[in-house]
Formats: sequence, structure tokens, C-alpha cells
Amino acid sequence: MLAPPVFPLQPRDPKRDPQVSEAKNLMRRKRVQLEHAREYDEAVVSLKTKVKELEGQDMRETIQDKVRGGEERRGAAGRRRRERLGEER
Repeated sequence: MLAPPVFPLQPRDPKRDPQVSEAKNLMRRKRVQLEHAREYDEAVVSLKTKVKELEGQDMRETIQDKVRGGEERRGAAGRRRRERLGEER
């Protein structure tokens, strides 16, 4: 039985080494991902600021109207209940 010939390992060319190219691709992908995430976060903050500037007062008034309407309904319901029970305030 003959032993298989032993070839010395040749150093790989770094430009053609698949492991090196995979590592570079991974680093590039992560860098692009981080950049896109940063841009997205900045856009969200910008949009929230614009909405607050444009719609903030209207939203505040709408909420206040709803709260007032709830107080009025609660007050009317309380009066009707007291009337039904024959109580006075």
C-alpha cells in the first residue's frame, strides 16, 4: 500500500480566499445595516417632529373635547341616577 503524496499547503491568495471575501462581505453588510438603521431613526424623529408641529394643537384640542364630552356625559348620567333614586345633591 502506497501512502498518498503529501503536498505542502500553498498559502492562499488573499484576493481569492473565500473566507477573506466572506468576512469582508459580512463587515460591509453590517456597516450598511448600521447606516440604514441610523438614517431610519433620524427619519422617524424628523417625521414625529413635523407631525407634532403641524397637528399638535389640533390633536390637543380633539383630546380636550373628548375629555370634556366624557365629563358632560358622566355628569348627566349621575344626575339621572340621582333623580331616579330621588336624591338631591
